Amino acid sequence: MLEKKQELVPFHVDSPELHQEPITKVLKKLQDNNPFVIGNKPSYVCKLAGIDIPKKDIYILERYLLIQKLIKPIENKWILNTYTFPLNKKQVLLQEKVLSVLAKKECSVLKIVEIAKELSVPIQAVESLLHVSVLNGQLWYIGPNFILTDANYQRLLSIVLGYGDKEFILKEFISDAELKRDIAIQFLEYLDKIYVTSRLNEKRILLK
Repeated sequence: MLEKKQELVPFHVDSPELHQEPITKVLKKLQDNNPFVIGNKPSYVCKLAGIDIPKKDIYILERYLLIQKLIKPIENKWILNTYTFPLNKKQVLLQEKVLSVLAKKECSVLKIVEIAKELSVPIQAVESLLHVSVLNGQLWYIGPNFILTDANYQRLLSIVLGYGDKEFILKEFISDAELKRDIAIQFLEYLDKIYVTSRLNEKRILLK
């Protein structure tokens, strides 16, 4: 006997009043599933939640969830903003050391192998802990080998938010944040990705 095909709920990008049902379904599905098990890739989450949404429109749903601070994007996956991963005593001690190392480095690119070498611990242990710390909101994974403590992330974000309605350019942010060019580019591209800012040619502006 053939399994009955799941009936999908349409997602109407031009009808905000109809968004609540698919949003509720997505949040419920994220709550029901361990992110380490299913991965929570956006298209997969929507499919599991029974939402009929074109791939090109998923970003509209993602932008809403991010702006409302309902999810946090981790490596192109969706994780509930309220999700926390418990640590054992050994992991807590290692986390304190790792956060201490990152706090000293401020906004410089730091390779995982360098952290492991400085603390004399296996690379795998650091990788696992960094992933959990990002999930728990203590660290921010901005890009390849670029990890920020929450304090440094909030400092840089406050500079960008301070521009208000005024357009700004990369050079201006580099000067205000006192960052190297490659670091500033990665940070601003991350803000573009999570819909805090929007880039048009060489200028950026805050999204409302």
